[in-house]
Amino acid sequence: VPGKPADWIAWFNANLSAGEWFVTPLWQPQFLNQVARLRILEEPKELLGRTDAAYLLAHKDISQKLDKPTMDVLRRMELSVKWVTELDYMVNVKNMAPRDAARLWLAAHPVTVSYWLEPDED
Repeated sequence: VPGKPADWIAWFNANLSAGEWFVTPLWQPQFLNQVARLRILEEPKELLGRTDAAYLLAHKDISQKLDKPTMDVLRRMELSVKWVTELDYMVNVKNMAPRDAARLWLAAHPVTVSYWLEPDED
């Protein structure tokens, strides 16, 4: 039975502070992956499941409701596990509002944002 996040985060932090070796199931993206040097263990039997993937989903009629430039931007957008972990860290450790974290992240990644927003050549 999964515990409450506050409980397992406290357990994680206590073991980390004590310098104890420990094994805990985490997922990515997850801000705890950024607060310490963690080693991902191989799990050949996949007892905890396979690696997850995330996709941007929208209603099937979205292309009829949005203009082509907006659809092009959405098609180019991609957030890596590392980037989502950064955002999760800003919100959960730095106590930033999600909108403020997103604005800071966008400002820190101008090349990526420029790529997302560049117009398609038709």
